[in-house]
Amino acid sequence: RNILEDFFCWLRTESGFSTSYISHCILNLKNFFEIGVLLEFDHFPKIGLIVSSDYRTKKPIDPEFYSDAEMKNIFDALQKMPNVYAKLVLCFIVLALRAEDLLTLTPNDIEMKKNLTYKLIYKGKQNESKIISKKNVRQM
Repeated sequence: RNILEDFFCWLRTESGFSTSYISHCILNLKNFFEIGVLLEFDHFPKIGLIVSSDYRTKKPIDPEFYSDAEMKNIFDALQKMPNVYAKLVLCFIVLALRAEDLLTLTPNDIEMKKNLTYKLIYKGKQNESKIISKKNVRQM
């Protein structure tokens, strides 16, 4: 463990690597040790030398949903908006797209499938797609 502590100290103070890269390296090293133990390699430590406080992990973000009261307020406000803005807000809610993804859509991004559903293809973090209803296609 002392050798690992020295290595971790060097990573954090002298290596010049980012915090996320350092955590990635330490986590890979932890996985290496765990695989060695599982495969019963000689000379591998039988106890875990790397603990969770040695590296950082990103906590997944829990999705947030509108309450019923908030949805009612949104739909009440939609009726008072010009149609073009109301349609945009509705698309944000129904399709759960980011503004950039929604605003760059073209009619070519909608593909009709055999079972009369539509597939919306958009550029998110990677090329992504969602199945959408005919009603939502008409609204768009």
